[in-house]
Amino acid sequence: MNREELKEEYKILSNLEMETAKFRYATFIAILSISFVLPGLYFSKSSENSYNSYIDFCLFKIHVSELLFLLGFILYLFALFYYWWFHRYSHIYRKRLKELEKKLGWNIYSLRKRPTVKNMKFHFAWSLYSIGIVYGLMTIRVVDIVPFSLTLLVLIGLYSIPLILSKCCREESLEK
Repeated sequence: MNREELKEEYKILSNLEMETAKFRYATFIAILSISFVLPGLYFSKSSENSYNSYIDFCLFKIHVSELLFLLGFILYLFALFYYWWFHRYSHIYRKRLKELEKKLGWNIYSLRKRPTVKNMKFHFAWSLYSIGIVYGLMTIRVVDIVPFSLTLLVLIGLYSIPLILSKCCREESLEK
C-alpha cells in the first residue's frame, strides 16, 4: 500500500472506531440506567401499593417488586456483556490504527496510555465488576439465593444451547 492508501485506511478506521465507541457508550448507558431504575421501584413508596402482588416465577411465588429488582440485575448483566462485546472491537480497531501509525510515522493512538498509580493499572471494567458484585449481593438479599441462582442458571443454560449449536455453523452464519 502506498502512503495515501494508508492515510485513507487510517481516516476510515479512526472514524469507525470513534463512531462505534459513541454508539457503544450511548447504548450501554441507556441499558445500565434502566437496570438501576427497576430496583428503584422496589424502594419507592409507591411499590407498597402498586406492586403489592405475587406472581409465580419458575417454581416460586415472588413479589412483583422483588422480580423488578431481579430483572434490574439481569439487565445490568446484559449491559456488562454488551460493553464487553463491543469493547473487543475497539481494541481490534486500535491495534490496526497503531500499526498504520507506525507505517506513517504518526503518534495519535500510540499516545494513549492507561491511567496508573505506582505501576498499578486502572481498568474501567473492573469498576463495573465491583458494582456488579455489590448489586448481585443486594439482589440476593432482596429475592433470596434460590430464585437468584435458578434465574442465573436458566439464563446461562439458555445461552449455552445456541453456543453449543454454533460449533456446527460457519463462523459468521448470518453473513450468507
